[in-house]
Amino acid sequence: MGLLMVALAIVVGFLAAKTITYPIDLLTQTARSIAQRDFTQRAEIRSRTENWRTRRHLHQMAEDIQRYIGNLKSASEQNRQLFIDSIEMIAAAGRCQGPYTKGHSGRGFAISVILAR
Repeated sequence: MGLLMVALAIVVGFLAAKTITYPIDLLTQTARSIAQRDFTQRAEIRSRTENWRTRRHLHQMAEDIQRYIGNLKSASEQNRQLFIDSIEMIAAAGRCQGPYTKGHSGRGFAISVILAR
């Protein structure tokens, strides 16, 4: 009888430990995914415990990082387009100077391509 009680205590203890550690394992996996730049990963914890609050903050952090990266990508594209537009404007200004310099930018471009090849 005593052996049965010990076995039952071990099973109950194991199940109780899994109940406690499962949400922590989910948070750990989510944190690792975020650290590896996978900001789409979410931990699904249903209880309103300290783990639930931690999950909420972890999700908010991942969403903030995703938004920040999106803003950086957008700003990067805008800067690239601004750079291209500036180069085109400078080239257009060079073509508008006069009959002597007309076509100079185009010839310079063609020579640069030849030299590069």
